[in-house]
Amino acid sequence: NGADVSSFITLNDSDEQQLNTSYYLDFVHELKTKGAEFSVNTHYTHYAYERDQDIKTDFLDIDGNLTAENDFQTISEQHIHLYSIQADYITPLGTSSKFETGARFAGIHSESRIAQEGFDRNQPGIDPTEMGIFDYDESIFAGYASIDNKWGKWKLKMGLRAENTKTTGALNTNTDVKENDYFKLFPSLSLQYTHSPKHDYHLYYYRRITRPRYNNVNPFQVFQSYNSIIEGNPDLLPSTRHYMAGGYTFNRGYTFELFYKNRTNFFQSLVFQDNESQLLRFISSNVDKDFAYGFNISISKNFANNWHFYFLASTSYIESNFTDLDSGQLVKDGLWNTYIRSNSGFSFLSDKSLKADVSLLYSSPVIQGNSRQEDYFKLGVAFQKSIWNKKGSISLGVDDIMNEARLFNTRKFLNQNNTSSFRPESRLLVLGFRYKFGNTKIRTNKKSKKVEERNRL
Repeated sequence: NGADVSSFITLNDSDEQQLNTSYYLDFVHELKTKGAEFSVNTHYTHYAYERDQDIKTDFLDIDGNLTAENDFQTISEQHIHLYSIQADYITPLGTSSKFETGARFAGIHSESRIAQEGFDRNQPGIDPTEMGIFDYDESIFAGYASIDNKWGKWKLKMGLRAENTKTTGALNTNTDVKENDYFKLFPSLSLQYTHSPKHDYHLYYYRRITRPRYNNVNPFQVFQSYNSIIEGNPDLLPSTRHYMAGGYTFNRGYTFELFYKNRTNFFQSLVFQDNESQLLRFISSNVDKDFAYGFNISISKNFANNWHFYFLASTSYIESNFTDLDSGQLVKDGLWNTYIRSNSGFSFLSDKSLKADVSLLYSSPVIQGNSRQEDYFKLGVAFQKSIWNKKGSISLGVDDIMNEARLFNTRKFLNQNNTSSFRPESRLLVLGFRYKFGNTKIRTNKKSKKVEERNRL
């Protein structure tokens, strides 16, 4: 009749350690033709992760008296080796065109281990691996070619990338080896017309791929509390997305843009409730399809000598199509979302040695997989004062002043009705001091490298 008859309290005491090291070796050779060059880039990353958790649950009756206890321990670790090599060739074509081509290989090896003991739940569909080792290997072969043209008021860039990927996953306690081999093409096109310094038009399209994080393909069920479990999925497919947009920019600071995007097999942690077992399952899954269309309005201008203002407002309809775990039925859910981001930077005093920055972030409710994420808001303020002829600086800032950046999700469809709330420590007070020693006019030759595979750690 709606009255509480029992309850339980779970404490998850966990700690983790991470090691993340990367190494790069680059070679660039300038050719005889002006602007032409040949380059080779190599990369290696070693990543190690270990997490220990101890889950203790106390079960209480309607009067709050202890009726039972349960302890559960988990030790999990993952070692990942990433390596890649890429060769690129760039050459001008005449005075207004440029041609680029290249090839790339990336290799990934991941070894994940888990050991769990103490849990006494025995229910259909729930089989936490007591001890197991999962090896995952991935090889990516890619090649691309693009051409960049400029004539008069027009700019055109188009390209094509081809990728062939092979993956293998094997669990030592299971003879079933997961294999996948796929070939995909990724075209891109960008067209820009500058009528005058105050009027600019653009149109672009691309297709891209996103692969799952390495820990999401681990076939382990790991309990986070007595009634919630996180599950990896070795059958995850890569996600591809199409994006097209067209817009107009006035006076280099005001832009209006229409866009459409369509994603297939987008992966998320979908939450399903097992009503018979009274269990929440957080499963790494592919969303069959999701799409969005809408418009963006942005402003980026110096409205005064001491004030730079940036503003972005994006309004779009977002719809997600996913398969219900229990019934196998396709579920569709969508709504209109508005996302706003703003930043104001101010300079004070005659030498502009005092700076202030005010940032704002807001999102109305949005559909993410099989969840509806409610609106959230975040406001931050930061100050910085330069001292000692700009060799030193003192900074003070507060992020998420109102402490409102929590994520509240609901799932209400078919036989599902549950909510979850996540509140990170987002309200931060930051105090800093910085001083530059030696010759401050010397510039570093350090280069920032971006490797797509590292984003999946």
